[in-house]
Amino acid sequence: MTRVTTQQKMGSYTYQFGTQNIGTFASVAFEHRLERADPAPGQRDGGWIHPTNYWASRADEIHPYGEWKVTKFKKLNIYKGHLAQLADASPSAPGYSFTSFEQRVANGAYIKALNELLGEDAFNLAQNIVERQQAIDLVADRFGSIVKSYRFLRKKKWKQAFRALGLHGQKIARRASENILAWNFGVAPLVDDIKSAVRMFQSDGPDQFVMVKGSSREGELGRAKIVDQNNGNLPRRIHFSETRYAQCKLWVRPDNFQEIRNAAMGLNNWPLLVYEVIPYSFLVDYGWAIGNWLSALGATSGWSFYSGYLMERTENLSVYEGLSTSNNGQSTLTGQRTMKQFRRTRLMTFPTPGLPGFKNPFSLIHALNVVALVGVRT
Repeated sequence: MTRVTTQQKMGSYTYQFGTQNIGTFASVAFEHRLERADPAPGQRDGGWIHPTNYWASRADEIHPYGEWKVTKFKKLNIYKGHLAQLADASPSAPGYSFTSFEQRVANGAYIKALNELLGEDAFNLAQNIVERQQAIDLVADRFGSIVKSYRFLRKKKWKQAFRALGLHGQKIARRASENILAWNFGVAPLVDDIKSAVRMFQSDGPDQFVMVKGSSREGELGRAKIVDQNNGNLPRRIHFSETRYAQCKLWVRPDNFQEIRNAAMGLNNWPLLVYEVIPYSFLVDYGWAIGNWLSALGATSGWSFYSGYLMERTENLSVYEGLSTSNNGQSTLTGQRTMKQFRRTRLMTFPTPGLPGFKNPFSLIHALNVVALVGVRT
């Protein structure tokens, strides 16, 4: 069953035709509508109640309020007050329909939740084994350079100290770039993996069911696109913005801790290993998180599914302001409309996420790494 709650507050506006006051007319000032499903009782399993399917939607509008001046029949027409009755409430205009749920946002939440199963100490041992000689050579080279530079610094031999770090000659920028890349993609990850390995092999694993969660967001209220409405009725400018959000929660139990440990170390996910050792695959992940997706596909090894749900939420906001037009007069007004919807879906097994969507690849760290890479390649 569906329950609907509505609320409406009335206002009014005055109409003046030339110098003649025509009168005062009723108009809607505020409108609210809430629609929701009756929640069904959750399925009981001992002392546990499983989540249920549920949805709800809500729309609120503070209708346009202000003044509209327009010349009709060779005379100035002036409308003042609550102007909802004069506005073009077109269903095709932004903000008059709910923002849709999108699978790509749900996929982002699935991927993050599944990767939580790998634990905070997850590291790719298989990748380290494949790249072991490169890692040994890298650390030995960088450590040797640092030791040499330190010895020269103690003797106040500044030129030799910089030379030991490779910062000399006509290719200083290239050598600096090599050092940045070596630290970001060689030394720092290796140090983190060593710490994680120690913690992983010291742990005994979980002995009861645990909860993991992940969330994903798209869009941001306030980052608006502007749409002008001027279809012969009240002219107005609409600042429209929308956002989508999804959260996945999973309750799981351990079946085989050895498999869980192997998954956390990347020993049972060969597609991920092949991808990780491809040169410059990290650049792809900046804009398309294929690595996280491949990691999530192998994250459930050793776990059994107990319960879970996907929660999705969308919201859009339309803020009204006045608009001056050449053919339809000028308005000065305020108002806004918000539309929200919520949906919860019970999961009956582990989710299988689709390919992730593209994301904005730009950040300060990403930019520095790309600049460093360009410096090395040129």
